Amino acid sequence: MGICTAFLWFDRLQHPYHATDWRSLRCAEELPEALRLWIEPAALDEIAELPGHVRQRVRYAVRDLQAEPRPSNSRALQIPDDAQIDQIEARRLRIDNWRIMYVIDEQWDIITVLAVRKRPPYNYDDLRELFNRL
Repeated sequence: MGICTAFLWFDRLQHPYHATDWRSLRCAEELPEALRLWIEPAALDEIAELPGHVRQRVRYAVRDLQAEPRPSNSRALQIPDDAQIDQIEARRLRIDNWRIMYVIDEQWDIITVLAVRKRPPYNYDDLRELFNRL
């Protein structure tokens, strides 16, 4: 499975390519029948700070979202009405006590990872802020 480094750069957890509008990004290598993957810089920083064993599991789970964007351990998120975006599906993926918040944009064929948070104490209070960044 090839992953475009413009969208996913886990090995060094750096941001080799950043644009203000992620929809304008073009991947050098095409991913056949798979959605592209974009990880927000803040989410990359959160992943880098995770404990080692959790970080590895989160990295694999995020990578696997390309092939299976709606795995069985994911759930749809309820987005506040004022933060709704047409044709964007918000989901969360559970990895033990950790939650990966991401959105699927079928129109642009892209998955955007917004945040990785520990629950408890995380209670999804910042969903509006996360979705306003899109």
